[in-house]
Amino acid sequence: MKNRSKIILLGAAVAAFLCGCAKEKTESEADSIKREFEAWMSLNYPGATASGRGVYIINDVPGTGDAISPGTDKFAIVRFVWKDLDKNIETSTEETLAKQLGKYKEVNYYGPVAWAFYPQAIYAGFYDAISGMRTGGTREFISPSWLNTYSDYPSEEQYLKKYKSDECHDASIVKVTLLDKTSDIVRYQIDSIERYIVRNMGSKRDSAFLGYYYIRTQAPADEESLKDSTVYINYTGRLLNGKVFDTTIEDSARLHNIYDASKTYEPQKVYIGESVDKVSMGSNASASSSSSGAGTTNITASGLVRGFAYTLFNMKHYEKGTCIFVSSYGYSSSGSGRSIPAYSPLRFDIELVDKP
Repeated sequence: MKNRSKIILLGAAVAAFLCGCAKEKTESEADSIKREFEAWMSLNYPGATASGRGVYIINDVPGTGDAISPGTDKFAIVRFVWKDLDKNIETSTEETLAKQLGKYKEVNYYGPVAWAFYPQAIYAGFYDAISGMRTGGTREFISPSWLNTYSDYPSEEQYLKKYKSDECHDASIVKVTLLDKTSDIVRYQIDSIERYIVRNMGSKRDSAFLGYYYIRTQAPADEESLKDSTVYINYTGRLLNGKVFDTTIEDSARLHNIYDASKTYEPQKVYIGESVDKVSMGSNASASSSSSGAGTTNITASGLVRGFAYTLFNMKHYEKGTCIFVSSYGYSSSGSGRSIPAYSPLRFDIELVDKP
C-alpha cells in the first residue's frame, strides 16, 4: 500500500512538473505579434470586425463607378496615405499633405499611382481591403503585419503558422481612393500617351511599334547612320504630368527646382554601338564597355532604359526629337526612387549637339 502511494505521488509530481514546463513555454513571435495587435485594436477600435483574412475596414465612402473585380482587373489606379500604428505617415501620394507636414520635396512624385492587383503582386491585406471597391470610393483599413506580405495563403491561420518577420512589414493604417482600374496596364498607358500627344503636340501620332512614339522636332544635318561612333547629347526626362526628373541642362534643372549643386550640367557623351543593347552613356560610353550581352526586357546591358537607348540608336547628326514610351521600355513595375512611380510612361526630349 505504501509503495502504491509513493507511485501515485511520484506520478502527480511528474505531471505537475510537465504542466509547469508547458506554461513556461516561450510564445511564438507570430502569436506575440498577434496578441499585441489585438490589444491595440481593442484599445483604438473596440468592436471592429475583421474581414477577408483579417483586415479591418474602419471607414468606407462608396464610389459610384464600376467595382474592381479580382481575377479580371489586374491593376488599380489609386491615391493613398499610409501610416504606422502610431499614425505617423510613412508614405503618401498627396502633395498638399506633404507640404502641410513639411515633408514636401520637389524631386518626389505626387499623384495617382498604379498598384498591381493580383495575388503575390500586392500585399495580401491590401488585396482583401480594396477588392470590390467602386471607382470614386475611398476606404480606410488596417492591415496586420502578417498580411503585409506578398505571400499568398488562403487563411489567417496559415499566415500565422508560416509567419516570418523578415518577410512581413509592420501593421499599417491605409486610406486609399480608387480612381480607376484596368485589366491591361500597357493599353491603359498607350491611351494616356495618345491623349497626351493630342493635347500637347496638336495631333495624333502613329507609334513606331506598340507603346513607343517618336516626334522629330528638328531635322538632322544628314541621314548618315551613327553606328560605331561617339556623339554628345542634351536631354530632359519627364513624366506625362510634366514633372521633370532629370536633365543635362542647368537652366532647366533650376526652372523645375531639381538643381543639384554636386552635379555637372553639360552634354553627355554617348557611344552608339551596333545594336540598341550596345548604346552607352557617360562613363560607360565606349565600345569596350558596351559590348556585353543584351540586358533585361526594359534595361539595356549598359544600364539605359530601352526606350531611351532605342531613340539614341536611331537619331542622326544634330537631330532633335521627343520620344514617349510605356513603362515596358522604361522602369516597368519597379519605378525609380521617389521620382518615377511604377508603370509610368516616360518622355525624353533629346538633342544631338557638339562636343562641349
